Amino acid sequence: MATTFETYAGQRAGNYSTLPRVDVEILPDEHHCQTCGNRVVYDPNAGTFGGWVHVECEQTDDGHRAVARLRCRYCHTEDGVTFTHAAYSDETHCTRCGGVDGFAIGD
Repeated sequence: MATTFETYAGQRAGNYSTLPRVDVEILPDEHHCQTCGNRVVYDPNAGTFGGWVHVECEQTDDGHRAVARLRCRYCHTEDGVTFTHAAYSDETHCTRCGGVDGFAIGD
């Protein structure tokens, strides 16, 4: 498996972002549901504007909607990832690799 330093070597971080500071293995590129933990994928044809759906079925037995867990853009972990709504940006911080994925929210 690839590591964060190998994958992002020589790249530049965008505004309000920081490349990984810890060399860790990049996990599989999968998303999981906040409620049940099952795998979910984004379906651009779901609902009016697209949305997350469970891989096994459109809806689970208890009828909850699929909502993807917050995850790190760089190492794909779902553990230790936090979202910050800052004054000028929205940012996702990862404690596993030290990366920050952020973007400006405008004036």
